[in-house]
Amino acid sequence: MKIWMLLPVAALLAGCNSATMQSPSPAVATAAPQAPIYEPRVDMRRGRVKPAKYEADLAACREQAAPAEQAAREAKQRKEASTAVAVGGAFASFLPIRGRDGGHLIRAAGEEAAVAGAENAAANAEVQDQATMDYIAMMDECLTRKRYRVMR
Repeated sequence: MKIWMLLPVAALLAGCNSATMQSPSPAVATAAPQAPIYEPRVDMRRGRVKPAKYEADLAACREQAAPAEQAAREAKQRKEASTAVAVGGAFASFLPIRGRDGGHLIRAAGEEAAVAGAENAAANAEVQDQATMDYIAMMDECLTRKRYRVMR
């Protein structure tokens, strides 16, 4: 009877772990276009920038920086999954379970999951920030090489 109480927590932990480790299938990845992480600010008045040429150059720069953007998106997903584990662990640690050993085991497992999830979320937040900054730097450098004035 006490074991069935651990199943939802175990399923949550297993689901979060498998969701972060698997890459999405190509059909899922291309199904819906995602909003860009970063929209560069370019001085459109300088040098009479043509909007059609700028859009083509921006698309080329986004294509060039696509691996960095994907890394930033994956880091964000890992951070969100780790946060879910932390919240699930905190919730499990406060479940009112009667019994001699069952309550203590679930409380201890919940506390451990909350701590591990919080630590992973903090580490993944740093990775996400670095990956996002790398993407921004790549986009700015690409547009600067194409003679656009990127405002920072």
